[in-house]
Amino acid sequence: MTTEAKYGGVVKWSEEDQCFVGCYPGIIGPCCHGDDEDEVYRQLCRIVDEWLETEYQDRKSHGGKG
Repeated sequence: MTTEAKYGGVVKWSEEDQCFVGCYPGIIGPCCHGDDEDEVYRQLCRIVDEWLETEYQDRKSHGGKG
């Protein structure tokens, strides 16, 4: 299952920043931005995938605790 299927990624236009901003509510706040909505979403998915992999590895290295 892909990150997109598991979680609700959000990319929306920010009037304040004058660009698209991506976040995954409940997982990671605003973490990427840009002028192209599709590219921001791709960046967001990569960031969240890497974050989840890091969390998984950290828990694995601590015997599943954490």
